[in-house]
Amino acid sequence: MSTGERRLRDALDTQSDVMSDSSLDFDAMRRQANGIRRRRRIGAGVAAAAVLAIIAVPTANLISDDGGDAMPADHDKVLTDEDKQVGDPLQDKQAALDNLEAFPRGDDPQIDYVVDGKYHTPDGEALELPTTKGRLAGATFYKGGAFLATDDVDDMSVDKADATLRRYDARGEQLSAEPGNARFAVSDDGTRLAWWTWDQQASVGTLHSGGGSSMGNGTATATTGNAYVTPIGFLSGNEVVHNWVVEGGQPKVLVTAFGSEPREVGGLDSATGVSSEEGLIAGQATKTYDAVVVDAASGKTLWRAPGVLLGSFSPDGKYVLAFSESAEPMPISILDARTGKEVKSFDLSEEGLGYTTTSTVWEDDDSLLLEGYVFAGTDREDHESALLRLDVNGDVERASEIEAGTQWFFAPRP
Repeated sequence: MSTGERRLRDALDTQSDVMSDSSLDFDAMRRQANGIRRRRRIGAGVAAAAVLAIIAVPTANLISDDGGDAMPADHDKVLTDEDKQVGDPLQDKQAALDNLEAFPRGDDPQIDYVVDGKYHTPDGEALELPTTKGRLAGATFYKGGAFLATDDVDDMSVDKADATLRRYDARGEQLSAEPGNARFAVSDDGTRLAWWTWDQQASVGTLHSGGGSSMGNGTATATTGNAYVTPIGFLSGNEVVHNWVVEGGQPKVLVTAFGSEPREVGGLDSATGVSSEEGLIAGQATKTYDAVVVDAASGKTLWRAPGVLLGSFSPDGKYVLAFSESAEPMPISILDARTGKEVKSFDLSEEGLGYTTTSTVWEDDDSLLLEGYVFAGTDREDHESALLRLDVNGDVERASEIEAGTQWFFAPRP
């Protein structure tokens, strides 16, 4: 994928959070899909021997926190100053590539991801996804079939949607195609999926929340009027937090419970993350656009920070992602969700690497996954990239091999 395509993808709000261990009838698709290929992960014996060796700190310069630089201990491979290239790696492709190669190779992703049209799972399965006209921007499995978002809109008169949501059965036959938002939201227990579609003829949108049991059952809907809606996440039960924007109006963050009137979360222009575990919503404040975390029940602001864009919460709700607006590529921080205090910070630009904020996801309670790519070069050329794993201890490692021109993204997760 080129740098230009990555920037476009980042701007389209196609954040993916992968649904692993989902109960949305994922197994039915696995059993019935044709052309399934097995992908070998690190061998069990090698993996067992490498458990203590695969996590390493790249350099003291890459990571900073309030407690000072952490010193690596007992790691087989650490990116030292000798490994790094002299000069500005943001302008030097080879220097950035050398730095990317110098990260230690860790285990493959422990959550589901999509690369080159195949849906990969932690146990090594690679499911061939249906071929679509547009470029994939999101993918999950729902009611025994695939549910894909592509960055095309079939009807050019559509003015609200930026994607087409395509449903497929287990044989790969398309069931429906509707304009909508490329983002899916998943409940913490993996039993519900939320998405938004747009009816151009009626000029009205619909927010959907579906269960994963059988085809056509368990779906709740709510009309959203003449607004562009982005599902963000679930609170308790079937409450969906979503952004709501109308042309010329004040953006809002709403909570829709289906069957009752949505309630507004005051003081927020937009939401970026939801923790049902802790009952928190992260986003950007009205007017000031400061980063804020609010209590979902009371609407009370727990803390705010200027010049920061917030991302998603860790699965346990203990941490929240933050991206500095001060530079491109933006430094990444892991913050304490209730206090805003920085736990760890990473500046990949020092390695000459870029990434997309909307494709940075939590792998588990303590680690992140993102696609890091060589930043230098033109927007038209392919850039080498690899999946990187960053954790709260400051360790950074590669979770994939390095490839050029590859499109990685993660399927939705809570």
